[in-house]
Amino acid sequence: MWALKDRLLSSLFILASIVGTCHSFLQSTIPHSSHEATRFSTSTSPRSFSSSRPTNDVISRFMSQWEDPKSIPPAAFEMQELRAQLDGMVKASISSSSLTPTKRFEIESYVRSVVQKCDSPIPLTTLSDNNNDQLIGLWRLGFSTEDATLNVLPKEASVLLDIKDGRRLDYILKFTKKVMGLNEITAKSTYTVDSGSRNPGLVAFIYNEITTGMFGMTLPIGFFGLLKGRANYVESVFFDGSYWIEVGYNPQGVEYYNVYFKVKDE
Repeated sequence: MWALKDRLLSSLFILASIVGTCHSFLQSTIPHSSHEATRFSTSTSPRSFSSSRPTNDVISRFMSQWEDPKSIPPAAFEMQELRAQLDGMVKASISSSSLTPTKRFEIESYVRSVVQKCDSPIPLTTLSDNNNDQLIGLWRLGFSTEDATLNVLPKEASVLLDIKDGRRLDYILKFTKKVMGLNEITAKSTYTVDSGSRNPGLVAFIYNEITTGMFGMTLPIGFFGLLKGRANYVESVFFDGSYWIEVGYNPQGVEYYNVYFKVKDE
């Protein structure tokens, strides 16, 4: 499954490069203002994102919420910190690949604690129910330790899963204005959810059409022949309706995590 996802991101990035090259050629005949050139050369520094662990004051305030420490839910503190870190990354426009190794390890430790100490608040077997619409909505990849995300995905791209009625799913790479003229690449898909005991909550989606947004339009690029009919997966281990955690293993057997959060306003 790792290889499939790695090829997916690589292929979508190749398409982005092709479209971006075409657009750059067209733009070469159009004069640019100095303000615009500055805008594209400016980026957010990861140094602005704190790499320090929670202080004793933060831990004390957390503990004060419960009269009896024994009543604290498993990994409640780690879940609180994970939410705070994801919120900070979004506000600072920082991707997982831009984090320092120390900060990435810290956030990964929160994710691992949540996965190891907590049962999924919403049973994963129920995600396949026809009347269960908790998967439906827009999900954003907020944190990842997967090699394909850290080393293949451009820092200017965000991964979004737009899950819709009728078992439809759009896998979206959404770019900032740093990728000139290219808004997003979308793999329009259909999906199924495994209800079995072996891989409960496993979401498998198959690409039917690849489109890219450029110049304010959506241009079909299915003639590239990439990805169509290929399955990809989200291997669910935690789901509470707001946060969705996936775990997997790369070819060397190293564990990785992907953390998605539900987008309220996009």
